[in-house]
Amino acid sequence: MKKLIVGCFFLLSHLAASNQLMVNISDLDVEADVMLDLATLFDRYGEDTYYVGAGLFSMDDGESPTMVYGKLFIQSKMKELEHVTLALGLKPLYLASDNRKFGCIPFGAVVKYEIPVEQGQIPLFIIASGFYGPKRLSFFDGMGYFEYRAGVAAQIEEAQGFVEYRSVYTTYETGQENINRTLYAGVRIFF
Repeated sequence: MKKLIVGCFFLLSHLAASNQLMVNISDLDVEADVMLDLATLFDRYGEDTYYVGAGLFSMDDGESPTMVYGKLFIQSKMKELEHVTLALGLKPLYLASDNRKFGCIPFGAVVKYEIPVEQGQIPLFIIASGFYGPKRLSFFDGMGYFEYRAGVAAQIEEAQGFVEYRSVYTTYETGQENINRTLYAGVRIFF
């Protein structure tokens, strides 16, 4: 599964135009996604950026379910906070395992703080995100979803390397399950 996801990542890279590709890997997990900047695609520029994307997340070396997800975000620099960027949006997702199907449309936020550095130094970022999907936005056997991530990143030219921690919870009638909790590293490539 890791080979399939990484292969798709590189095959889709030429479609991204001026957008973003991401892949991250831990000892047992691999995740890849592509985010398309709709303003760039339609030649409409403003203060806000609109993203649509999709991704795959294979957990526990293929032993656990593979999550397929979409993304729809609006991102803006915070005028009141000079170095902060905020993205708000939806992350519809689906996964199946153990004769159970799980679907949800969680909503959430991604906050990125650019650490002020001297000109010529490598830009550093602190990134945090959280997504919550209540029972009303859950489908099939799902009763809820919660995910959070936090990490640091450094950017060189059009690539950003990062180390983050993530925890993903799904809720079924039998209770809440932590389906993934790991420290991982990855790269985002901007085109």
